[in-house]
Amino acid sequence: MIRLYKDRLPKHLISGFIILFGIIAGIKFYLLGYAHQSKHFIEAFYFNPVETFDNFLQSDSPKDTIHFFISNKNQLQLSRDREKRIGKILDFLSNKRKRAIINDNKEEVNGNMYYKKKKMRVEIKIPGLMWDHFLNPQKTSLRIKIKDSNNFKGTKQFNLLRPKTRGYLLGYVINKIAKNFNVISIDYSPVHIIINGQHMGIYLFEDFFNKYLIEKNHKKDSLIFTINNRKLDTQSNNNKIKIYHPNLNKLNQYQKTLINNIEDNLESFNKIIDEDKFITLFAIGFLTNSWHQFYSSNLFYYYNPHTNLLEPIIREVNPRELINNDFSGGVEILKILKPLTLDNPLLYNFLNKKSTDLQFMKKLEYKIISIIDDYKNIILSNEFFKYDLIFNKESIVNSWSLNILDKNINIIKKTSFFNYIKNSMNQISNSLDQIDTIRFQENLIIDKTIIVNPSQVLIINEGSKLKFKNNANIIVYGNIQIDGSKTYPVSITNIDNSSSSIIGINTTATNNISYTNFHNLSNFDKDLWINSSSLTFYESIIEIKHSSFNNNKSGDDYLNIVRSSYFINECKFNNIINDAIDIDFSNGTIKNCIFNKIGNDAIDFSGSYSQVSNCKFINCIDKAISCGELSNILIRDCKISFSYFGIVSKDLSLVNTANTFFSNNNFDFGIYKKKDEYGVGRLIENNNFGILKILVDEYATYNNNNNKKKVKIVKINDLEISNLDIIF
Repeated sequence: MIRLYKDRLPKHLISGFIILFGIIAGIKFYLLGYAHQSKHFIEAFYFNPVETFDNFLQSDSPKDTIHFFISNKNQLQLSRDREKRIGKILDFLSNKRKRAIINDNKEEVNGNMYYKKKKMRVEIKIPGLMWDHFLNPQKTSLRIKIKDSNNFKGTKQFNLLRPKTRGYLLGYVINKIAKNFNVISIDYSPVHIIINGQHMGIYLFEDFFNKYLIEKNHKKDSLIFTINNRKLDTQSNNNKIKIYHPNLNKLNQYQKTLINNIEDNLESFNKIIDEDKFITLFAIGFLTNSWHQFYSSNLFYYYNPHTNLLEPIIREVNPRELINNDFSGGVEILKILKPLTLDNPLLYNFLNKKSTDLQFMKKLEYKIISIIDDYKNIILSNEFFKYDLIFNKESIVNSWSLNILDKNINIIKKTSFFNYIKNSMNQISNSLDQIDTIRFQENLIIDKTIIVNPSQVLIINEGSKLKFKNNANIIVYGNIQIDGSKTYPVSITNIDNSSSSIIGINTTATNNISYTNFHNLSNFDKDLWINSSSLTFYESIIEIKHSSFNNNKSGDDYLNIVRSSYFINECKFNNIINDAIDIDFSNGTIKNCIFNKIGNDAIDFSGSYSQVSNCKFINCIDKAISCGELSNILIRDCKISFSYFGIVSKDLSLVNTANTFFSNNNFDFGIYKKKDEYGVGRLIENNNFGILKILVDEYATYNNNNNKKKVKIVKINDLEISNLDIIF
């Protein structure tokens, strides 16, 4: 037997082994996030011990479960990519190289995804530049791209993140606030993930920056990009801003030219900021005392073609406690905000210019108070409560980030600023009550663009004749009243070969157009600002009665109504190049109208709730009424003839039609799916006449109240390719 004596193993060697083991264990404990989790637990328990204890006792499961099947070879490939990227981060930390190298050559592998018994072909990779996404080998964040015709939550590309990377419910709350204040919002929701039969726990679904995100926010497809401006000299008048777009080579020439225009210099950038939406961004930054969402590579911009303005997309907020506990107003708020934007000179310079703008500061103050009220409603909602229970399964300190926001809000509520703001906002309301009137009457040649400001109303008297030339337009930010009469209608026309249009943006009160005849107008096209229609109303209220729209010269639509409320009665649309009316994400009524010789669709609905009644449609090259993108449309007492389609329900829309007469159409009804991110449309008909032929998709829903009708039903799969091109 071998005896081991104490003096054979020196004490300092034993101590060295213990210290080395402690260091290795400590590093692993820190790198895997356990140190932060322990710190957050202590802080959460100190701030709210009752809630922390309740989180331990209460939990729930998400309603959505996704199964992934990935081959061993592809799993190994992802694992090697993870190890390589960890090595690059360590290399960056030791050699201070640029962080951009971490993003090089992310491995993308194929796999299968199953959701509600539906199989989808997908590409999978590990996202993110920071290692909180992939340091833990047992659970890494994933980016999913669906390669077939399926979708998940209305998108074909999305992230499945480790919930702690977005503060569990913090990202959800911030984007609910964004949505409520009309800023593009990212969808966050918990999902249960299973990979090759192994339960991976709760992940956080996150929308990706693509056309599907824009569509879900009821915006027009356009550019999303970041701006690399950290080294920008804000004091120079000759600055070149560099825009980063991930697919620059796929952009059309107009989009590339638009990007070059934005890049030209700092001054042009400042002119196309949507100030109200950026005020929401700044208000959130103040309440969270967070700089992270302002960082150049984190702040994404959306170019809104309807308004010609840049809007922020808010993500990756990282809250910190407010140190100052007394705010008397906007000056002190800007003193806190400006240091948070130091890594984004564009925003820092913008705030510098606003330091003496009292109106801007009052709007910022009001926005902060409004967000505080909105935050309270969000955290009291049933959805928040449900998600909170789900994330309790993942971590009992999932509310740690929100606790910091709670602290900051409580600090602000105790200050004199909180009461002061109510009086300051009354001053803004009073200033907006002062309205200036611009009046047009008799004959007028308009040879340069007229802008109606928010505090102005443009009144066009009966009998007036407006003649546009030299690419002149009317842009309305205030209000427009065209007061034609039956005896003395108003005439608005273009008299040369240039483009002329009327566009209303975020207008005040109800705009009215009566007894007006529009001729020879074109889509809006001014200094790279392009809209698709001759008349556009965006986020407005509009009523159009007893008017006619004739012979437009260019554009996708004659009349485009977007994110608005409307009423259209007794109007005529004749000889239109493409669509007569395009209704996007709006609610309203169209009645007693006549559409004749329409080059595409007479009425094209997208994401809208509307009624159409007592209208007549003749000679529509494509559809008399097209209903898409989750629209809900009621159609009654109409006549549709000599058109390719009568009524089409597509992309999860619901159409109810009754007492409508059809004759000499190629198809009286069409029911199908056009966009992968949606499903097939639904159509319910009651007491219609003359229906002979219907085109349906495989899973179409078609209900009628008369089983004896002799109707020919044609399936899309049976059509020839040339006919499919016409339909889609």
